[in-house]
Amino acid sequence: MPQVDPTSGAIAHQICEGNPLGLGFCRDWYVRAKNLTAIAAPQITYAHQAFDEAALAHTLQTGKMPAPASLGCLGRGWQPRLAKVGKVDAMAQQGYSAESVPSLPSNFDYGYWNCAPLDQQCRYLQGGEHVRLVNLCPANHAAAKIGANGNYVLDFIVPQHACVLMNLVEGDMLAPEKMEIDTLLINMLDNRIDITWRIALPVDLHIKTMRLLHLTKPEQIARFNDMLAARAALAPH
Repeated sequence: MPQVDPTSGAIAHQICEGNPLGLGFCRDWYVRAKNLTAIAAPQITYAHQAFDEAALAHTLQTGKMPAPASLGCLGRGWQPRLAKVGKVDAMAQQGYSAESVPSLPSNFDYGYWNCAPLDQQCRYLQGGEHVRLVNLCPANHAAAKIGANGNYVLDFIVPQHACVLMNLVEGDMLAPEKMEIDTLLINMLDNRIDITWRIALPVDLHIKTMRLLHLTKPEQIARFNDMLAARAALAPH
């Protein structure tokens, strides 16, 4: 193998496209070139996917890596999110001018806009769901308990809150809209959860005024749901 001046730049470059920022990715040619005897291991693994010496040897020999375990956001250029962009035409590859407006590829998958790992995507949460974290909190966390298998377990319930819009449209008609829980972010460092509600509205609603309400009491949410039901009953079919 030729000797390369380390200041002259790399002669090979490879990344784990599914997790460029993580630890544990390594190729056999790099191990040989650097005469490595130790490699940083992944810090997070799936419970059913052990990462031991045998697993590392299998990865080095076959090039087949276990799927990265992630609890963060997938970057826009990471796989498998990047593959959802679809086939980009030649004009897009060359770059658009300031006056042009690019359109999405014909086979664009709108799942691209979801940056959560696939195993952490779910249907819209409604509030009241039970969430359990296993070995994802410090052992001395005040709310942690030791489970049957000796794991540290932390349970919580998603708050039954709602964010809604009270829109006043042309004709002074009230058009209430319920927002959906788009993202649940669990922040173990600050012992908090962040909930994002989102809604998409058509541009031809002719909204005159819009008021955002955060409902925290069951009776408030029940009254709003009754309002939505009454509006749906009056809508033309």
